[in-house]
Amino acid sequence: MKKYIASTLPLIPLAMVIVATVQNQYAFVRTIILLSACLLTTAVMIVARGCPKRSDWLLVSAYACCMCGDSFLFHHHNNPILFATGVGLFGLAHLNYLSLMLCNGRLNKRFAIIITTLLLVYFVTCLAPLKDMALTLKFAVLIYLLLSCMTLSAAVGLRTAKPEKILFVSAISLMMISDTTISFKEFLHWETLNFLLMPTYYYSLLFMCLGMCFKLSRCETDRATQ
Repeated sequence: MKKYIASTLPLIPLAMVIVATVQNQYAFVRTIILLSACLLTTAVMIVARGCPKRSDWLLVSAYACCMCGDSFLFHHHNNPILFATGVGLFGLAHLNYLSLMLCNGRLNKRFAIIITTLLLVYFVTCLAPLKDMALTLKFAVLIYLLLSCMTLSAAVGLRTAKPEKILFVSAISLMMISDTTISFKEFLHWETLNFLLMPTYYYSLLFMCLGMCFKLSRCETDRATQ
């Protein structure tokens, strides 16, 4: 019974994301509630499924970092210190994502070279020349950019079943699209793609949660057949 209840928990963040998409509303409170739902769903699934990997808790830690990061980014009001703090917290979230991916696979070096080169070109040509962007903030954004590239490359290099791998790769990809859209808005004042910012972030959070649920379910099935 407990396992059945745990299996239905992912329906909660799924429903929340669908409702937010239909209503096109992504307020701060709704975002925190979604993150809390994803965090609790993941934690309960880990406990209920009894998966032995401690690295699975890294996703719970990542969600906690995202909650704190959103608190700063939603309320920074053009304060560079608050914005940089938010970026740093999301950097910690990516570090947790990266560690989780590497515990279940390895870095795809060829993909890492390609994606890192592309984003470095964007940074050097578009962000680095900005005179109104503090040097410390540029450094923080650069570190975050490199960490994001490593996280996506590690997701591509996952050695897991296809369902969870596809969900994890999609989640990190959507997170990077959301981050890039934020950089367009905050640094280049280009708001054409603002409509992508929150939906891609919401689905990124959801896909990470669903990917972990698939992984934990498969872990339990594999253990039962042994």
